[in-house]
Amino acid sequence: MKRLNPFGGYLCLIFATALGCGNSQPEPESTNASLQDVKQETKEAIQTAKAYTEEQIKEYRNTLRNQLDLLEQSHDKLKARLNDVQEETKHEIGQVLNELEAKKTDLEQKTQVLQQATGKAFGELKEGTEQALNELEEAYEQALRNFST
Repeated sequence: MKRLNPFGGYLCLIFATALGCGNSQPEPESTNASLQDVKQETKEAIQTAKAYTEEQIKEYRNTLRNQLDLLEQSHDKLKARLNDVQEETKHEIGQVLNELEAKKTDLEQKTQVLQQATGKAFGELKEGTEQALNELEEAYEQALRNFST
């Protein structure tokens, strides 16, 4: 049997190590961004996000105001029907109008609080306000259906 020469194995090991140590990958370019540049960019990003959030809040408030105006029109329609119905129905419509008026006042108060809210508080108040608005819209629709002539 033939014996392997250990010198050949060492030579292969040295050759492989030399190839592995080569500088085959370029070094990453150093960035010239200073801490001040990073701070400025972060500040600008925060300001942009804040402006966007404020714009979203403003749009929601306008939408809410428009929906309240539509509810006011429904309220006026119910009031107008009072003239065209019998006494018993007038009393019933009057009670419904009083209940709806109380709910509408509550919603308007929530809207006032929402006007002052920002950030996380705005999100939480928005959910409650939307729920109250949906309930009030449904109540007006039901009342208009019940008392249609």
